[in-house]
Amino acid sequence: MKKILTLLLLFCSSISFGQIEGTWRLIQSAGAFGVGPGQGNTGWYSNQLSDVTVRACLFDDSITFTPSGEMIHHMDGSTWVEGWQGFPDQCATPVAPHDGNPASPYTYSFNAASASLTVNGLGAHLGLAKVFNGGELSSPANAVSSITYIVAFSNNDNNMTVDIAIGAPGWWRFEYERLSLPPCATPPTAVCQDVSVYLDATGNATLNPSDLDGGSIDNCGSSGLTFSASQTAFTCADIPVAGGGGSPTDALIITGVMDGPLPGGKPKVVELYVASDIADLSSYGVGSANNGGGTDGVEFTFPADAANAGDFIYITTDSVAFNTWFGFYPDYTETSASNVNGDDAIELFYNSAVIDVLGDINVDGTGQPWDHLDGWAYRNDGTGPDGSTFDLPSWSFSGTNALDGETSNATAATPFPTGSYTFVAPGPGTPVTLTVTDGNGNTATCVASVTAVDTIAPTASNPSTLNVQCVSDVPAPAAGWVTDEADNCSSNITVTWVSDVSDGLTCPETITRTFSVADEYGNESFVDQLIVISDVDAPVADIASLPELTGNCDVTPATATATDNCSASVDGTADVAFPITAYGTTTITWTFVDDCGNTSTQTQDVTLTEIDVTTFMASDGVTMVANNYVPGSGVTYQWIDCITGDAVAGATNYNFTPTYGSDFAVVITENGCSDTSACVNSIVGIDELNAAQVVLYPNPTQGVFNVQFDGQINAIEVLDMLGKTMELPIDLNEAQVDATTLSPGKYLVRLVVNENNILVKEFVIQK
Repeated sequence: MKKILTLLLLFCSSISFGQIEGTWRLIQSAGAFGVGPGQGNTGWYSNQLSDVTVRACLFDDSITFTPSGEMIHHMDGSTWVEGWQGFPDQCATPVAPHDGNPASPYTYSFNAASASLTVNGLGAHLGLAKVFNGGELSSPANAVSSITYIVAFSNNDNNMTVDIAIGAPGWWRFEYERLSLPPCATPPTAVCQDVSVYLDATGNATLNPSDLDGGSIDNCGSSGLTFSASQTAFTCADIPVAGGGGSPTDALIITGVMDGPLPGGKPKVVELYVASDIADLSSYGVGSANNGGGTDGVEFTFPADAANAGDFIYITTDSVAFNTWFGFYPDYTETSASNVNGDDAIELFYNSAVIDVLGDINVDGTGQPWDHLDGWAYRNDGTGPDGSTFDLPSWSFSGTNALDGETSNATAATPFPTGSYTFVAPGPGTPVTLTVTDGNGNTATCVASVTAVDTIAPTASNPSTLNVQCVSDVPAPAAGWVTDEADNCSSNITVTWVSDVSDGLTCPETITRTFSVADEYGNESFVDQLIVISDVDAPVADIASLPELTGNCDVTPATATATDNCSASVDGTADVAFPITAYGTTTITWTFVDDCGNTSTQTQDVTLTEIDVTTFMASDGVTMVANNYVPGSGVTYQWIDCITGDAVAGATNYNFTPTYGSDFAVVITENGCSDTSACVNSIVGIDELNAAQVVLYPNPTQGVFNVQFDGQINAIEVLDMLGKTMELPIDLNEAQVDATTLSPGKYLVRLVVNENNILVKEFVIQK
């Protein structure tokens, strides 16, 4: 038993179908068919409910009336056959010509005004196969080619009563129910919207076709619209390029091909149009597919030339013939890709992928609509590029042999329309065709602009930390410090120095150097390099070994210096005070400290030799002599009057003979250092005074000392060895001197005693 069809009945309140159109079958009930003496009278016979099962092969037959006038009888290999067909009444294989599968399709016509339905085709029928106008068949051989029925509709046109008169009189009636309406043939209204797709880290994006839908309308009221797009996969190559021509795959277009009439079929020409600026043509190439043999791939690759939007590019096999024909020279000459006749296809490649084509690469063009032997093909304005699929409506053709006998394009009756193509920019993105399909299979299309957008910033690693000692060692910023920049789309990555920011510290100081890493689409990331400035080298003394210095009274050495790797000259700091006055050898330690506290040292010896001068009276009892006289030693002498403190004029020798009575001392200067002897009394011109009468005690003293004299002390003065008076507390009544403020060394005491006698005596301070 055949599978009984169970189809949903679909309604569309907004759509009006012909009453008869759709798929019908006998009602699955008693009285579905019968015969009687009058129209609508089935008194002679009508089926029982059990017949729905017994004659299931009849009740599951269905008939479709298409809007185009075709009648399709669905018997599915089994129907009810009767004795007149040569079989017992039973379900069996349909008997021709009443088998629903005639050599030519059944047709029908329906007249709503007369409520008549005519089915045409040998064996075409409704209900039982034997019934025809005016009778019933006795043999399949008597089948008629046309039968007319009277029909009536009810239940909102979903039920149909079919009546047919068989004569004598008699009428058959068949009750049908509609299984489905015929498919709505009205296409939907396609409405597109432009969208952007965002490339991922791999440089890819997938478009959901429904995203292009801008409010498409289903004009059949079917269960819903489905969407498909001519392109759903997008890559970096689809990013619009500067110049307004879309992506690189849209930047170059085949606009014309010519098979010339000059000897040898020259010139053979391919014209291309530059839709947007191309910095480097070497990514593009041209190839020919001869005589339907399929692609030969790229046969000519452009050199790395630039091309500007709006340019036309001409390729030929013979530049001389080209100039003869057009009056100007081509851009490129080659002998493979452009060596074609009018029956060969031309392919344009970008990175080895076909982006435009003229002709079918798998079909010999001879006799085809695009055949242009001894003629030309030229692209229609605003079309292209077409990818790898040839679009015939995008082209105009001269026809074959249109250029025969011509000598130049200027005089040709049908000249090649050089450089006449007008480009219509498709928008900022890639034009994508959206196909909208309704539930009945009706389609409509619209074109949207899909812009591939790269929002992924380039990647790069932070450069390794750079350690230097000095600020001057910090190198100038250079992009080469960033070495592993990468991007999902761009090979044109720009590395730019942004800033150097110090942490404000010293020893160490850290500078954060920031670089910008940007692609050509405005995406930017940043990397940082740390530069650590840490000086660890101590200054180096300018003189490897400082000279030993000598003197007699004081020495102030020149400051020792060193050179530092970062702070240039560094002055040393001595560990002793200057001038050096201590006799003997003093070792100076010079310390050099740079700005980061790195330290080095150097030593220097200074030796002072004391000048210890005394005087004595010569044997004549008058002449005074300096005891350390060294002839020719460069020593100078100056005798002074201890009473007045004045230098004795002309007394500059090692010996001195006073001309008046007083106390005298000598000042010896050697190598810039001086020492003064004790005062010695001269008896010249004054009363002799025995020095032994004067006693200083304690002598040496640590500060306070007393003066003892049997006579009257009129004045007491304390002088240094140069004769300079020391201001000290002196108690003349007690003959006591407080010398605690004096530094250790030798000093003189001058006494004025009695009336005018003067005595100079030496004492020593020890602490």
